[in-house]
Amino acid sequence: MAEIKVPELAESITEGTIAQWLKKPGDYVEKGESICELETDKVNVEIMAEESGVLQQLLANEGDTVAVGQAIAIIGEGAASAPPAPEKAPQLAEEPKPAVPVDRAEQPAPQPVAVAQAPGQRPIASPAARKMAREKGIDLTQVPTVDPLGRVRKQDVASFAAQPAAAPQPAPQAAP
Repeated sequence: MAEIKVPELAESITEGTIAQWLKKPGDYVEKGESICELETDKVNVEIMAEESGVLQQLLANEGDTVAVGQAIAIIGEGAASAPPAPEKAPQLAEEPKPAVPVDRAEQPAPQPVAVAQAPGQRPIASPAARKMAREKGIDLTQVPTVDPLGRVRKQDVASFAAQPAAAPQPAPQAAP
């Protein structure tokens, strides 16, 4: 059995959030095949299987924050779900890349913009932003964002939480 661990993506990245599992327990995976998407503050990556086998167990759920080096899944032997042996000639073994960067575009920090949400509409937010807002008791519809498409990200929630709370309005005095 082999553990799939969160790879070290950059020196400054210490954790990420499981955005989506691309495979489920019992699925057969090939070495180098994407098994999940990991979202960090800087980049979104696909985590690859480091060996072929059956995905035995998921050790983290979608939306969970996981540390670099933490095991997130277990791949083991299992003939029940294994596909038939390939008919083509074997190729030279290649070292798989543990993570493939999806988006590395860095942009200057624009000013936060309040994006109007339709009443009752759920705001578009990253799993990391949703988790942080839930933990801090923040309503995502109140969080301004710098994303041009209006998506709320973890850093938007963090900057909103760091702002001092608005001073409460004094209650009107009752007439004597």
